[in-house]
Amino acid sequence: MTPESCFIRLDQALALVEAEARELDCGRELDHLAMILAVGGGAGRQRDVYEIAGMEALLRDLTQLTSSTTTAEPQSVDSLRG
Repeated sequence: MTPESCFIRLDQALALVEAEARELDCGRELDHLAMILAVGGGAGRQRDVYEIAGMEALLRDLTQLTSSTTTAEPQSVDSLRG
C-alpha cells in the first residue's frame, strides 16, 4: 500500500464517521489521524530520538510529554541533545 493510498483510505473512513464523531465531540481526535499517518506515531518518533540523541534525551522528552498538564508539543530532536 502506498502512502497516497493510505491517505485516500483514511479520507474515505473519516467521511463515514465524521458526523457521528462531531456529535460525540471527538472530531478533534480524528483530525490528528492524518498527521499521525504522515509523520508516524509515538514509537517511531521515540526510536528516532533514541538513535539521534540517546536514551537520556528520550527519557527527558517522554517525561516532558507525560508530565504536562496540557498537551505538550514534541520538541525537535536537535533541542533534545545535551
